[in-house]
Amino acid sequence: MFIYISYLINRIDAQVFEIVVSRKLFEYAAYKEHGLDAESGLLWQIMCFTGEEFMPEQLQVSRIASNYFDETCASSIFRDFS
Repeated sequence: MFIYISYLINRIDAQVFEIVVSRKLFEYAAYKEHGLDAESGLLWQIMCFTGEEFMPEQLQVSRIASNYFDETCASSIFRDFS
């Protein structure tokens, strides 16, 4: 439940930012120079901006978490660049 509440608070913060500055906080865009499609690029931006470290409980609810993270919750695709 805490994880969901934290997500909602962060989502509301992002929406307030977008309303105030009339600009998206994160861009849904591919980073081909890093081999990232738009979905991976969005996750990368969020992780860089927030410094988020995910817990196993968070990643267990996603059916595609293994595409991005290993069993120790370390990023499996973002480790070679920042």
